[in-house]
Amino acid sequence: MAEEDEVDYMSDTFITVPLENDIRPGLVSNHSLKRKHEIEKQQIESKKRNFQKPVRQLEEENRLQGLSNALPENNKGFAMLQKMGYKPGMSLGKKDSGIKQPIPLVVKANRTGLGKEAEDKIQAEKKKAFYLAMVKRKAEDAENAKTNFQQYSRNKIAQKRLLADLRNSQKACEQLDKSIDIEVPHEPWFWPHSEMTDANLNESDDDDNAEKEEEEELDPSEKLEILTAYLRSTHFYCVWCGTAHEDFTDLSDNCPGDTSEDHL
Repeated sequence: MAEEDEVDYMSDTFITVPLENDIRPGLVSNHSLKRKHEIEKQQIESKKRNFQKPVRQLEEENRLQGLSNALPENNKGFAMLQKMGYKPGMSLGKKDSGIKQPIPLVVKANRTGLGKEAEDKIQAEKKKAFYLAMVKRKAEDAENAKTNFQQYSRNKIAQKRLLADLRNSQKACEQLDKSIDIEVPHEPWFWPHSEMTDANLNESDDDDNAEKEEEEELDPSEKLEILTAYLRSTHFYCVWCGTAHEDFTDLSDNCPGDTSEDHL
């Protein structure tokens, strides 16, 4: 077997990389790219040299530079002050109570009329006050709506409870009246509506029916109050106690009252 040629892997042949094959970023690989970069650099520097500041910026810089310089001694106004005893750093006035620095110069750079900024400030304050008032009014409306809804819910629950008490009182009145052989209710609405009640009512005279139809309809609370008084006086019965007492004395001693609130 032929012996292989010995290769030195640490020689320049393996270490040195040709420049045209080097693709590292930022490295100029040939003369044309180098020339292109130089031209771009010269163009950027030329733009910087030829850059002109806006007229307004130049005016502002010159103004600040002029205001930062003190008045020279050959200035006529400064010479007059010196003749009157003024020295640099002193305050104006006999008692040295005046200002030491000139009144600052405020340059109006925009084209709006005089007083426009003050007017804009007033309008902004009005808008802010209007917005705050609107937010407050909306919050009050929401609170009122919430209160009204809660009151409506309470009234609705109370109305349902009232109607339930009235129905229970009518059922109890019918049972108690029939237990003592009363076939016709004292008032048509004392008993719940049924076929027997309707049949008994149909036997009455037409004139009586006409008079009853002309009567003003009572609301449920008034009906419950009248029916409760009838049950307590006739049958010594309390719908909320659910008990028929022996007599009026027993009813007065053992019943808290003649309303649902008394039994809570």
